[in-house]
Amino acid sequence: MAFVKKFNDFKLFQPTPEEAAEAEKNLPARLALNKKFLAENTPSATLDIAITGSFISAHAPDYVGVPTIHWNAEDWRKEFRIMKEFGLDTVILQASAWKELEECYFPSEVLKDFTMFDVVNPLIEAAHAENMTLFLGGFGSVSGWNLQDKEKTALEVELHEAVLRELAILAKDRIAGFYFPCETAFRGERRLEHEMQYCQILGRFCNIARELLPGKPVIMSPSSKYTEGKDADFIDCWKNLFSVAVPDILAPQDSIGCGGSNLSNQSAMWALWKKLADEVGCRLWANIELFERRSFGGEDPFDSAAPERVNMQLANVAEYVKKCVCWEFSYFVNGKANGSEKLRKNW
Repeated sequence: MAFVKKFNDFKLFQPTPEEAAEAEKNLPARLALNKKFLAENTPSATLDIAITGSFISAHAPDYVGVPTIHWNAEDWRKEFRIMKEFGLDTVILQASAWKELEECYFPSEVLKDFTMFDVVNPLIEAAHAENMTLFLGGFGSVSGWNLQDKEKTALEVELHEAVLRELAILAKDRIAGFYFPCETAFRGERRLEHEMQYCQILGRFCNIARELLPGKPVIMSPSSKYTEGKDADFIDCWKNLFSVAVPDILAPQDSIGCGGSNLSNQSAMWALWKKLADEVGCRLWANIELFERRSFGGEDPFDSAAPERVNMQLANVAEYVKKCVCWEFSYFVNGKANGSEKLRKNW
């Protein structure tokens, strides 16, 4: 995402018009691949796995969705009660602050110059009251996608640590662990300089998280971008990214809704994730995307996915994982996204 734009009282990442136009050229082909796969394949009527968790956020970083920046504990409790009715027991806050958006979602001394909303305190109170498993995301940034110089990398490492220390004091023993919010992906070729930068940030995050919350897991959720014929490079890239520290739970985005992967190569993608998880020694979950991208940019570029597509996504990962989570249940199932009612009725 190239720039930040203000919507209401918060900011969003937005592509430039040129980036949006270029990305939208490939959209029909992506949709056609999934439609063809669904026409030729039918998932079992009884699925072996279900979605039992959801990412949540103060607000989605690149579309409006369901902003929660002004929610109180009772608002969260109502949402959690609905989630539990749908079989969800786990929530993961995407980020407690965003570097590029210059927003912080808890009372922070370290980030006192950021625009501040207190999301974390009522969220923790509600999750504790409703017996929901809660993971808190730390200091979010786009460092997983962009190369930074050594000075900026060192500063970011310091901010990750400082934010986690503040969150640990605030959360005490009421959370299940921390989530590393800086997404990235293997994009078909090795980028050694970027890999070395990213592994420093991830490694310090994991190590300080374990120091602050001993025995509690660290989660990360990278993007899936499948490149045929690059299996060895994929594994080697991720082993390098994990060379300083390995997360306890790897919950990759299946990237079906955003086009990084498609239904026809999803099983191959997850065979790779399973091989990686086994070799580095971490648990493997799946982050099932519940949306379909309609366009790029603006307040509302996503629809809810068709139930049959989501069922196929679950069928494709069932043999590889023990738990599935999703992105923003509150909007794409329990909210007002286009198609949410159909997905809700067929959950």
